[in-house]
Amino acid sequence: MSFGSLVAFFALTFGLAWGIGVLLLLFTAQIEATFGPVGYTNPVFILIVWTPGLVGVFLVFRHYGLRGLLSSSLPRSRASSSSMCPSTWALSPATSRSDLRGSSAARISSSAARR
Repeated sequence: MSFGSLVAFFALTFGLAWGIGVLLLLFTAQIEATFGPVGYTNPVFILIVWTPGLVGVFLVFRHYGLRGLLSSSLPRSRASSSSMCPSTWALSPATSRSDLRGSSAARISSSAARR
């Protein structure tokens, strides 16, 4: 995809999300009467939140068609999906946190106390 696609992504995302948001603010009574109270379960709110993802799917479909959309979202085989994200990556945030391993300050003070 080109730089123009990136510009189109940001323009469509900004325009749709803010456009729907402004309509939500201007016509709150009518939207609440139709879809219920504005909140996390309101379809209009969900549409605003999902706008970047929907625009991304649309642009991939527009540039590469259905075949490109499916090939970018579905792994070809079990081997290729496991090579894209090794299982050790899933553990890396937990093992790199100092509160789980013990803080470095505690290790330094305990090693100084042993001397």
